[in-house]
Amino acid sequence: MTRLVRATELNGLPVVTMSGDDVGEVRDVVYDVDRGGLVGFTLNKRGFFSGRLKEVLTVASVASIGKDAVMVETDDALTEKGDAPETITGALSDRNVIGASVLTEEGTTLGRVTDVVVQVGRKAEAVGYELTSTGDDSRRLFIPLPEQLAVSGDALMVPSGLEAFVRDDLTGFGGAVETYRADHASGEHSPGPKSSTADGRHTKAELYEEAQARDISGRSSMTKAELAAALSEDQGAT
Repeated sequence: MTRLVRATELNGLPVVTMSGDDVGEVRDVVYDVDRGGLVGFTLNKRGFFSGRLKEVLTVASVASIGKDAVMVETDDALTEKGDAPETITGALSDRNVIGASVLTEEGTTLGRVTDVVVQVGRKAEAVGYELTSTGDDSRRLFIPLPEQLAVSGDALMVPSGLEAFVRDDLTGFGGAVETYRADHASGEHSPGPKSSTADGRHTKAELYEEAQARDISGRSSMTKAELAAALSEDQGAT
């Protein structure tokens, strides 16, 4: 079962193996703003001798995330920073997305990022941002993570059509995320019937829906070609 949480809510969760060994706790969630995806976690030691662990945990090594713990198969799931893939070591040196302004393509300021919204369960996947709106009526808002995200200085540029999917409550935000993905995964910013390309291949929207049905990890940040490759690999594994 999946649920939506703020990334900061994962900080402090114990990291536990399937056999019950306590191997650490989440220090920080590592989010790559340029790729628009969750890539892993930095860790602290647990217990009396607490302190920062040298190892990191990549998203791919997570078995599941529950309310009380992050589960991994074995302690081998932890990776030394020097051996970790560039997707996580590179993100560790990037600027923090927190505090960045979010602007639409037409120049409307939606607010400033206060957190990343993460879908957790069997896998962890970034699906949106929590914002604090600007102006006198400052309030919390939630926006879906757009398919394409332009980063300019300290601002994130999002499609203007995203405004229609802004919500002010995390409880109902999941439905907005799914609707936004269904309407925009093909790159078209208006709902309508799905169609196949002239050469018979599926549209990106159709590929995304299939990836969602198969629970392909990281699908929200994949290009059409990456979705097709992931689905082909998953098909071959079954």
